[in-house]
This record gives sequence, structure tokens and C-alpha cells, in this order.
Amino acid sequence: MSRTTCRNGGFFVVTCGICLSMFAVAPAAGATLSTNAAWAWEAGATNINQNGTYGTQGMAAPTNTPGARYSAVSWADGMGALWLFGGIGYPASGSWGYLNDLWKYDHVTTNWTWVKGANSTNQPGTYGTQGTAAPGNTPGAREGAVSWADETGALWLFGGIGYGASGSAGRLNDLG
Repeated sequence: MSRTTCRNGGFFVVTCGICLSMFAVAPAAGATLSTNAAWAWEAGATNINQNGTYGTQGMAAPTNTPGARYSAVSWADGMGALWLFGGIGYPASGSWGYLNDLWKYDHVTTNWTWVKGANSTNQPGTYGTQGTAAPGNTPGAREGAVSWADETGALWLFGGIGYGASGSAGRLNDLG
């Protein structure tokens, strides 16, 4: 994980495992992102095609790390934590495929937390009752989804290519 701090206080983060994902936090209103900052390697392997190391779900640890992936969804929350969901890549087993793992990165401790989702590939979604949040609900494994955070900081995830509730792969149009 590399983090580049801009003169105006914003920062730009690129995760490599190789090229795991990209995170960006917008600078203050009216400010621009500086392009002359230096890059520093913060975490992760320098080799390509690395498997994930999941550890215990919900527990941050220095040994936890998401596997190499691309086409994942990423965002930063209001507390400065970086989040990563899904994509196509390598879980713990090294069996390349669609992922539905959710990770949180704390750039202060440089620890990853495996928050939710499977540590294997091609998992179907568990949707529950439409409009009702539940602990057992999990989006299916996917790549290329669209995401945004609303004014309350809640993440919204839409579509992509991957697995719905049926266990068949295809184009998704689920919103949650």
C-alpha cells in the first residue's frame, strides 16, 4: 500500500499486489490534488499473483492481506479507513476467480481486517428480504461493480459481473 500526501492535506493511495486496487480521498473543497508527491511502499508483497492471508474474520492483524486482484470496488470512509470489496483475484487457496471478500485497511497501524465475505472464489449472493438489512446478507462474488458513499457514509454497491443468488455467473443489477 502506498500513500502519497498532498500539500493541501488530501492523500492518494495505491495498493499493489501487483495492482490490487486504487483508493483516493478528495482534497478539501476548492483544492487540487498535487502531482509532485513521492510514492512510498506501505504494505503488501512485491511479487505478482499473491494469495490472500485471511486470518480471523473481524480481527485486524499484521499478517492479514487481501490477495492480488483487479476490478475491485474501493472507497475511503469518514474515519480515514480504506475499504476493498471483491474483484477477480486470488483468495487463500490461490484458486483464481471472482471474489466477495470485504477488507478494511488502517493506514495508521498498517493492518488489514477481513470483515466479511468468503475466503474462496465464485460465491453466490445471500440476499434475504428485499429492503431489510441482516447479518447473513452478503453480495455475490463480482468484478466491475459501481459504488458510492451517500451523505451518511453508507456504501452503495450496484451490479458488475459475477454471481447472484442462483449460483450462476452473469451480469448483475442488484443494488444494496
